[in-house]
Amino acid sequence: MSFRELDELPDIRDLAYEKTPAVTVRSVEELDKLYGVDENLSPIERAVHLLSSGHDLQRVSVVSSLPTLFQERPEECKRRVFPKVKELLHVGDEELQMTASNCFKTLLTKQILSHGQWVQSILPCVFIGLDNKTIEITEIWLETLLIAIDVLNIDVLLKDVLPPIKKKSDISKPVSSRITCCKVIGKISKKLDQNTIKTQLGRLIQSLCQDIEHDVRQTMCLELPVIGERLSPENIKIMIFPELLELAKDERSHVRNAALDSFGKLLPFLDSETLKISAYPLIFQISSKMLESDDVNIVGGLAKNLGVFLFYLSSQLCDDEKRLFIDAFKRLSKLPCNAKHSPKPQLFGGLEGLCLETPSECCRRFCVESLPLMVKALGGQIYKSELMSCYRSLCNDPSPYVKQAAAKCIGSILAALPSNYQSLLTLDFINLLKDSDITVLQCLMKDCPKIYLTLGCEGGKWDHSQEVLTASFHSLTTLMNGHDWRSQQNYMKILGEVSHKIFSSDQIGAKLIPAVYKELLSHRALPVMVETARTLLIFLRYSRKLEMKEEYYRKIKTDLAKSDNYRKRALFLDVCHHVLQLYSRLFFRQHSLIDEILLKCSDSVPNIRMKVCQLLPAVKSQLSLPADRPLLSQLESVVRKLQSDSDEDVVASINNIVIILDRTKPVMESLTKRTPKGSLEAADSKKEEEERKILEVAEAEALERQQEEKASRKESANAKNKQNTNKQDKRSAGKGGSRVTGGIRPAATGSRVSFQSTNSSTSSRRGSGTGSSLETGISNVKDRDRRVSTGSMHGNIGATTSGRKKSIPSGK
Repeated sequence: MSFRELDELPDIRDLAYEKTPAVTVRSVEELDKLYGVDENLSPIERAVHLLSSGHDLQRVSVVSSLPTLFQERPEECKRRVFPKVKELLHVGDEELQMTASNCFKTLLTKQILSHGQWVQSILPCVFIGLDNKTIEITEIWLETLLIAIDVLNIDVLLKDVLPPIKKKSDISKPVSSRITCCKVIGKISKKLDQNTIKTQLGRLIQSLCQDIEHDVRQTMCLELPVIGERLSPENIKIMIFPELLELAKDERSHVRNAALDSFGKLLPFLDSETLKISAYPLIFQISSKMLESDDVNIVGGLAKNLGVFLFYLSSQLCDDEKRLFIDAFKRLSKLPCNAKHSPKPQLFGGLEGLCLETPSECCRRFCVESLPLMVKALGGQIYKSELMSCYRSLCNDPSPYVKQAAAKCIGSILAALPSNYQSLLTLDFINLLKDSDITVLQCLMKDCPKIYLTLGCEGGKWDHSQEVLTASFHSLTTLMNGHDWRSQQNYMKILGEVSHKIFSSDQIGAKLIPAVYKELLSHRALPVMVETARTLLIFLRYSRKLEMKEEYYRKIKTDLAKSDNYRKRALFLDVCHHVLQLYSRLFFRQHSLIDEILLKCSDSVPNIRMKVCQLLPAVKSQLSLPADRPLLSQLESVVRKLQSDSDEDVVASINNIVIILDRTKPVMESLTKRTPKGSLEAADSKKEEEERKILEVAEAEALERQQEEKASRKESANAKNKQNTNKQDKRSAGKGGSRVTGGIRPAATGSRVSFQSTNSSTSSRRGSGTGSSLETGISNVKDRDRRVSTGSMHGNIGATTSGRKKSIPSGK
């Protein structure tokens, strides 16, 4: 299709191409003619002139100045200016209406007008604004009226506010008017006693609960808990429960869900008898009917309130009745994604981006949010046997909204569980940390420190420490690969606070310190870099790996202080700032950080020199006299050099710092002890003592490792020697056995017994065929035994010994 044919199409032909509007430049005379005002006019006359013939912006400016005009000239303003404002409110745009609304609130809350004057002059304008056809403008004036109700006394409300509001509840009025009436009734009822509510508002509440429009019924239903706060349990049972029961059977699902929400909010105001006799039967009846439905929009409201119902009713329920709630929760928490549902109502809102959430996902999310109260009501044993598997599946749910809710609620569930059951959440916490969705990790941030310390036993032995460390490393990597620098900064801060309390030095040194140092050098967001530097310093301070600590201290100086990159040199000064906060004065001096800071006064970048100026007071406070007098002289020369700097911003910065430097005094030390300690000195002594203890423990562990390695080497050497000895003994035993066998063959005197016994046994085996030969062999053996025993009794021991000695050479 050619462009000519395209232009001839009717839809295209009617399009008006945007053109750049012509810019007309007005002269000063024209501007004065259009917008100029006589400077000799008084404020009131000027306001009247602008309201009558001024530009829209000028009219808005006059309306915004009403509080000032009422304060200066109240009578004249009321007589001449305010009538003009009332005329404009009928035709004014949204900006004018909003400005007028804010000014009217200021006149009342700051008591520029008395209550009577405000009601007489301003309240009619508010009611006119409530009748506006634009919803946004109506909401603006409704907010003004609700604030006024908080300020005005009860008599004014009953006389001047309630009658016009009752008229707005008429069925002939627009739906927006009746919805406004519901909200105003809920606000007014907070200031009324229950008798006045029954007499003045009872019929009105009933009629609005039975309105023909479902939006009106829903709005009035949501206001019932506010009204119930001012009523006794008996009056709630008489006035509120019948309406809620009818609303719970409504044809619209969002009205039924609103009824369930109101039931849940009313339960805290009921006594135990009303809970058992009236509330539970109603809730059971409504819940049972809802569970029969396959519509997710119907059961979603029940999932939202299961925890509330069970928490407040648990003391009145038996085990079988509690089982009904548990089974309902287990069913709703495993609702499939393809469940039948109608279009999702607005009630299911609440999380960012929830417009993409399906009703079944919303139902499972409500189950997660109900779980903390259910755990409080049922206890740890029921959670372990019944609910833990449900929560674990929700933590691995395919919907990100469900996992976000699981991450938000894990801290509340942990607090609800008894201490001996809290470890059940460890695997769920690990799964959430390993999630690749950054929004899930962001939801986990709020309670993350508490969860780490509770599950990690803070100093005790933790069986899952390695798994949690791996998951923490994974979550850190996931966040750092994203673009939300605030979450990155927050999580880095969390790791710095808790890691040294729950992980060992070996674990932190192997996993976290290299990763954190890499982010320190490569990250682009300055707040994250600064927080990363602080976290790294905390890791190194509490680490008991001495060689690794010194290695990273050297790396910081090499990679940051001596870098060619301006941002890294600036980051080194931030590192020094954190060192001053976290470490002792002794550490700061031992690692020559003062020299490195003072050298930066000659940096080529003015911003670096300005950061040096900011650090100088803290550096001076680290000096100890008289030992550090050369450093003090060097610092004073740096100050003089910066005062003559070529950059005016650096000079201005150092001139402001000089005043602080004059007030900062170095520590004075005598030959025996320091000067009396203030709070700063006490804090520094505490830091120094902590560092000394960490160093002692580190040295002891290093010595123990050396001893263990030495013992291990010695043990392995002994084992090797023993193995060699065993091999040599085996070889010697083999050679020695052949020699003994050869020596036995010629009969020796001492070996005659064994030799003859051997021959006798041999002859007996040979002669086993006949009985006579067997008897002959036995008699021969007995005679020989008799002779041997006789010879031994006569002390022929020497002959035996000599015979054994002679048997050895005979074997050769």
